[in-house]
Amino acid sequence: MVEIIEELKKDDYNLEYFVKEVQEKKILRDRIVKELLNNSDIKIVLHCYEILNKASLENPKLFYEYWNEFYSLIKNEDYNYRNIGSTLIANLISVDEKNLFNEIAEEYFSHINDEYFKTSQVFIKNITRISKVNDKYIEKLTDIYLNIDNIWTYKEKQKEQLKFDIIRFFETFYVKIDKKEVVVKYVQDLANSVSPKTRRRSKNSKLKKYYR
Repeated sequence: MVEIIEELKKDDYNLEYFVKEVQEKKILRDRIVKELLNNSDIKIVLHCYEILNKASLENPKLFYEYWNEFYSLIKNEDYNYRNIGSTLIANLISVDEKNLFNEIAEEYFSHINDEYFKTSQVFIKNITRISKVNDKYIEKLTDIYLNIDNIWTYKEKQKEQLKFDIIRFFETFYVKIDKKEVVVKYVQDLANSVSPKTRRRSKNSKLKKYYR
């Protein structure tokens, strides 16, 4: 399959072709996962990720067997791999029949305070996706987010940018959250955020009708 690597080196490689083929051929799935994990060429790695991301969204059952491989990426020193691992794991939650996420939840959530704040954002967005399927951790995550200023180690501007996605989490799961008044006040107070995006989200939030 040397020719596969040559194709993946191209900027204009045929993504749709590979997404289709990787779902039909086990040997190709194995190869794409292997290259994702081991290839030293970041372009090839990112192309493998694009293929696996799209294919696993379309047919997650086919990729559940690679859970441990995707999970290993979360431990990687390179934030690009942590981002990839975060997203691929989130793609598999709907088929997590062995409840494997329960075993890694604490580690996964620890990346809410990843050393790289953009990776924190990736995890927060994926946690919202995960919670739409597995709502077991909504209260725990609510407590984490309400106390986030004491957890995050980022600069204030970065913290305020990330709170945009926390507002989205609270909006999405408001009906399932016990601490509704505290959450509403938290979102309302962000109308004074130094982040224009977060500020606008607060002022136009779906929770606005509960503001006092």
